[in-house]
Amino acid sequence: MSGFEAMDLVEEKYLNEALGKKYRRKPAVVYWGIRGGVAAAAAAVFVIIFAGVVNCFPATAYAVSRISFLGDLARAVTLDESMRVCLEKEYAQYVGEKRRTADGDESEVCCMVVDASRVSIFFRTDVPERGKAGGGEDGQKVFEAGIQEEPGSYEYTSMVINTDAENLYEYRMDFMDKKIPEMLKFRINYYEAGKDGGEKMASHSDYTLYPDMKYARVVKTYKVNKSFYVEGQKIRIESLEIYPTQAKLLLQSDKGNTARLNDISVSLYDDKGREYKQNRNGTVGSYGEDGNLAAKWYESSYFTDTDSITAVIDGVEMIPEGKRYGKISYKDKRIDNMPDGVSVKKMALEKDGRLKIELNVPAADGKWVYIMRWEYIGKEKAGDPDVDLVVSGRGISSDGEKEGHVLSEDETNGVITGRELSIGKNPSFEETHYIPDYTEGDYQSEWLYAPMKKLEKPVTVKIK
Repeated sequence: MSGFEAMDLVEEKYLNEALGKKYRRKPAVVYWGIRGGVAAAAAAVFVIIFAGVVNCFPATAYAVSRISFLGDLARAVTLDESMRVCLEKEYAQYVGEKRRTADGDESEVCCMVVDASRVSIFFRTDVPERGKAGGGEDGQKVFEAGIQEEPGSYEYTSMVINTDAENLYEYRMDFMDKKIPEMLKFRINYYEAGKDGGEKMASHSDYTLYPDMKYARVVKTYKVNKSFYVEGQKIRIESLEIYPTQAKLLLQSDKGNTARLNDISVSLYDDKGREYKQNRNGTVGSYGEDGNLAAKWYESSYFTDTDSITAVIDGVEMIPEGKRYGKISYKDKRIDNMPDGVSVKKMALEKDGRLKIELNVPAADGKWVYIMRWEYIGKEKAGDPDVDLVVSGRGISSDGEKEGHVLSEDETNGVITGRELSIGKNPSFEETHYIPDYTEGDYQSEWLYAPMKKLEKPVTVKIK
């Protein structure tokens, strides 16, 4: 399966929770799921060396060697090498609970992989995932997994990831801060397709899960606190936090900077020359309260047998303060200060007064980009803060394909709730916005996208 075909591993529901419907103060950076992805190594321009041996799997880890399926499960997890190593090393919390609905739909929560930054629930069910079934035949069953009750004060993103084993899935929750809930109410909903193509809830199975808190204490932190300059902007690397399932490189932009740090290209290598890849499924970074990139997330389990780690920074995405916002004008069919690569594919005023805006940007490095958000700036009417932040639809298109064959969408109240992708050559991202009750001159965009710029002047910093 190609990287583009693997895009269906990132659900629309996950995107809505992470960034889609409402742009959170600490949004996540989301990448496509890619099998066998190749990261091209550019010339080293910024180097940091972390000395010391890291042990991600302490003796206190919950050994579950009695669980015969762990080896098979590890072999089935091919999209995340770090998670696979965790399972190979038996870093898992056994659950082994089964449910059967009145309709005969069976499921099982096999185990959880837990640390202070993530909870992964591995479960089985014998029906296809919602949105993945073909045809939508009358009576066909599909499932959707999620948390029944939101864990209040916890900021997280979530997604369902396919494994190579039939009917075996991972429900992953990545937490923005170093705390996880002590209890989760996990639910598998079953839907049945009707003759009209719609779906109705048929049944559900509930699981009450208790992540073992001893896993949440497993973290190794290397303090760095070194600053460097890129494109005239000062950035400080605060620390490297290493968890069993992933590692986080924590960053801080200087308050005096005149540009927003949108992203930075960082590769990690050990003393044996092995590259530790950035997460390829789900969250690969997070932003701070100031809107700047605050952390990069990496696969981490290979850190267990290395004496040093080298970080190589070879590119940066920045949005100058003077170009963060742009006036939206239907009259001129344009938006000011558009970043390089962004184009307005369509801008149309619909009969109900909504302004529809379709934006396009070329796909880059497999990153599931967000292009903009919009807000009301006029004074004649009160803006609805919940509506102001809506991203109504997201998708991928490509050259050489007919419009009707690119995307198949389901829309509910102006929000795209389902999508089927067909990918060809030269893929690009498309983002659709609807501004209700549009009036000229009362709206502006905040740009969330910037093209990656390769660094020209090498900068090297060694940390011992």
